[in-house]
Amino acid sequence: MAIVETMTSVFASNPVFAGGVGTLAVGSLNATSQGALNLGSGSVGGDLVAASNGGLVTQTGALSVTGNTSVAAGNAGIDLSNAANSWGGSVALSNSGAGSVALSDSGALLLAGVNVGSGPLSLTAGGPITQGAAITQTGAGAVSINAGASDITLVNAGNNFAGAVGLTGATVQIVDQNAP
Repeated sequence: MAIVETMTSVFASNPVFAGGVGTLAVGSLNATSQGALNLGSGSVGGDLVAASNGGLVTQTGALSVTGNTSVAAGNAGIDLSNAANSWGGSVALSNSGAGSVALSDSGALLLAGVNVGSGPLSLTAGGPITQGAAITQTGAGAVSINAGASDITLVNAGNNFAGAVGLTGATVQIVDQNAP
């Protein structure tokens, strides 16, 4: 029989933790705050769902998630740019407004859907970058997608980039509904 841990935390106001949430070692994690949300560092052996409802989402060290990840920051930014991060499943990101969104993965990165506002978007991976759902951007923030020596395959017909897009990868395939 498998035992699955689930940790759910709901913060009524801006939580204050010395160094963030701390070092994680949980099954699944559902973290919600009404302000800034620091996910700390460590491992999540299932899905990670994080919602800050308008506060910046950050980390203090590398995160390793074996399941799917969903991060929503309302009108604030998302900074999960530690190069040692490992997102085992798909990753969904959302914010609105001018907050920047930055995500890094030490290996392959599968995007479940990215819906961002007008701030810059930066996606970096140590392996291929692919998608299962569209990337949409409501404002003209710069977009940087870097897979190093690996491929980038972003061919969803719903992709809608409003800002300038910079791509670094071996073989690059991208679809943008705004492209001529």
